[in-house]
Amino acid sequence: MMDEKKWPSEEEINKLPVHGFEGLLKYYAQEKWKADKAGTAVPRVLVKDADFLEVVETLLESRLSLRELKAYSSAKLGLLPAPVHRTGDKADYYVYPDHLELLGTILTLRKAYHLPLETIKELLEKVPQDEHHVMTARVLSTADLLDLAKMGAAGFGLKDVVMAKACDVMLQDILPSSQALALATEPGNALQSLEQKLILGRLQEIKSWVESGRRADFVRRESAQDFKNLAQKQLIGRKISRKILARRARAGRGK
Repeated sequence: MMDEKKWPSEEEINKLPVHGFEGLLKYYAQEKWKADKAGTAVPRVLVKDADFLEVVETLLESRLSLRELKAYSSAKLGLLPAPVHRTGDKADYYVYPDHLELLGTILTLRKAYHLPLETIKELLEKVPQDEHHVMTARVLSTADLLDLAKMGAAGFGLKDVVMAKACDVMLQDILPSSQALALATEPGNALQSLEQKLILGRLQEIKSWVESGRRADFVRRESAQDFKNLAQKQLIGRKISRKILARRARAGRGK
């Protein structure tokens, strides 16, 4: 969940500008691009609930009813902070980008991983919001997330899950499954001892690989295409925003 200390105060909410759907799309195209380039946070603005739902469909590519949105922010579920209100104004406002980013995590866990709401709530409570990108990037499996929800009570966090997953990957090409199975059936901790030895040995190999400059060369070549793909995706996003705004403008003139 959003850290209450980071959530805007009533005084801050009253000072935030309000954008409609079209205004927020323009704001998204301009301010997010600037923030991404500068490595800073996108400044907050407010958006009414109906406009917020349109933004969710456009930017998160997920349809959500007002009833579902209210349920996510209800006291019963408590997945999403409740909408905010300006002094003297009864309208429900959502804070962009805070509400949208958190809702994006919720929808990823719900619709991509098909996790139950109680499990999603556990994950939101145990994983800090600045680590949510690991979940929304879908680099973890459903089993990894379920382990995280279960192991959180024992003091393990997202870092532990990622580390364990990395260790499993390091073992894949150096520990044949047949050998692992044979050791697992032996008494004692022969399998755990061998795994630890192999992991520590692989870490030394990784250290040498990084220091040799080979990783930098590999990443440089790999990233060149990644940057092209990212730039194309951002360009497409801005084009989509402009097309949607133009279509709505034409529809308005036709009335």
